[in-house]
Amino acid sequence: MGCIVFTDFRDYTLNYSRWWWQLMHTSLQHFLREAPVLLAVVDTTLNCCELSSAWRDLLGVGREATVTLPVANLFDAVDQGRVVARLRATAMDGRAVRGLAATLTTAARPLPVRLWGWQVPASDGSGPWTVLAAYDAVRTGQFVADVGRMASLHQQILDAAGDGIVGVDDLGRATYANSAAASLLGAQIEDIVGHPLHDVLHPNHPDSGHAHEREDSPIRRSFKDGETQRVPDDTIYRIDGTPIPVEYSSAPIWHRDRVTGAAVVFRDAAESRRLERVCEVAEEEIIQLKEQLEVEREFLRSQQHGAALGADEVIAESRAFKRTIEQIQAVASTDANVLLYGEAGVGKETLGGVVHIRSQRSERPLVKVHCASNTADAVEAELFGQIRDATSGEFDDRVGRLELARGATLLLDEVGELSEIAQGRLLRMLEDLEPALDSPDVGQSDIRIIATTSRDLEKDIEDGRFLEGLYDRLAVFSIRVPPLRERADDILLLANRFLFSISRELGRDAPQFTQTQIKKLIAQQWPGNMRELHNVIEHAVILSEGDKLRLDLAMPVTAQTRTPERAPIPDEVRTDDQIRQIERANMVAALRHCGGRVSGPDGAAELLGLKASTLTYRMKNFDIQRHEIIGRRASPQVFASAP
Repeated sequence: MGCIVFTDFRDYTLNYSRWWWQLMHTSLQHFLREAPVLLAVVDTTLNCCELSSAWRDLLGVGREATVTLPVANLFDAVDQGRVVARLRATAMDGRAVRGLAATLTTAARPLPVRLWGWQVPASDGSGPWTVLAAYDAVRTGQFVADVGRMASLHQQILDAAGDGIVGVDDLGRATYANSAAASLLGAQIEDIVGHPLHDVLHPNHPDSGHAHEREDSPIRRSFKDGETQRVPDDTIYRIDGTPIPVEYSSAPIWHRDRVTGAAVVFRDAAESRRLERVCEVAEEEIIQLKEQLEVEREFLRSQQHGAALGADEVIAESRAFKRTIEQIQAVASTDANVLLYGEAGVGKETLGGVVHIRSQRSERPLVKVHCASNTADAVEAELFGQIRDATSGEFDDRVGRLELARGATLLLDEVGELSEIAQGRLLRMLEDLEPALDSPDVGQSDIRIIATTSRDLEKDIEDGRFLEGLYDRLAVFSIRVPPLRERADDILLLANRFLFSISRELGRDAPQFTQTQIKKLIAQQWPGNMRELHNVIEHAVILSEGDKLRLDLAMPVTAQTRTPERAPIPDEVRTDDQIRQIERANMVAALRHCGGRVSGPDGAAELLGLKASTLTYRMKNFDIQRHEIIGRRASPQVFASAP
């Protein structure tokens, strides 16, 4: 049995006069009877005057048997002499007994205890009495050990904290300090604990005029207001006088509805701000790397797509195109820049992808820039990158594709459409990339450029529209791509290839060309070249009924097939290219309205009256880019099913 309320009882005995009169005249008998405490009152002859009921129960006797019982009889024979001698000294000089080890005799078994005793005056004037309390030594020791382990664990946790932590009592004195606090102040823990915390943090210093006054400090306010005080910017001083910018908080500690202390947590503000800046920079770098990775993934996907197109469309049965392929095979394995020129729609971009795939850089991405697809400013930003406007913040940082193409291949589609400013910047950059003859870094930062154009760049040079120096660097190896009208032997092969691939993508069985249709295909001049041929076949497949291919409805009406007697074309008649532009614009508007969603109840396919697979195929065929879709919404009244 242990004494649970001993601390309260000891507190009473310290002010013994008050306790004595209360004890003797009000509730002594009740207290001894009811308290679960091993408590004995011993006179100067070392006989028991009273035993608590808890002690009598332990002995298994009544109250009468314990009155005038020698106190020595309460203990094991081995301990009797030592206990009696100690109690006699207490009776003579008033020295308190504190934690004396002994063994009690009980009705059941010996009980190891710790003894505590204090001298109090007797009411009859016979001499002072000794109040003796006993505590179960096993339970008390276990409790002390548990408390010790808990305290050690808490100490380890607090010392592991990176922030300085100091405990303060209600008088403003430091009661605890962890290792981080001592390190920050350049002091030992004993230099902090026991001292007024305000004096430790804000000593008299010529530069400390801005420091809080003692009574007005945030720490004192946390006591007065009972609320946590946070200080984002203050200065404290190390033991050696060095100022330290800090941020700290003072949180009150409550006990029984009263603030008894505070926990002060502070950190080096300069270090905190430095870490914040490091984190901000790291976050920005992560964002940039993420964007760059996404761009490179996009390039890799386009590379794979280009490889597939190359496999499908590079058909060379005609003599003219066989020569083009031979030139590509010869130059592909080198690092020479290549200029592919020819009419629109002949497949220059596809052949540029073939050059890359067959080169030593095929493991790196093919970085594409469509020079004619956007405004001059947008093309420059895409090619060279852009930096956030410090004043307006209008643009986000973006890595230029020239930078992304280092060590890889850059394809400049329709390079002749670059603005004069972009041409000049590109020329300067290419000049800067040219290594010295003795440079060890050849191949590390180089860029292989494959350019395509439908323009006569030599004439543009004469007209002052294109820089001759840039042309010289791009056209190291020039390859003419012949138009489809010079590739009569390839037309039927290409048409069949388009027919099967388009039918497969639309989920249909591929019909067959009739002999009449074959003759029409070969006789057609195809001013739009392979792009026009592909579009015609696509329209024919879409319009087909079962196994009947409606090529007649898809074939363009050109000057080669019109008769002189035919009436003038009405204003409402549109060319195939015009119809495609209208279709494309309508498709983009539908996608914008649906937020880029293709399928589903709210998708563009449903709005247009198309299957999702059909719309997906057309988006790919029309080369609709994501940046054309995101950012704007259109009115649903403009949409209609595709013709």
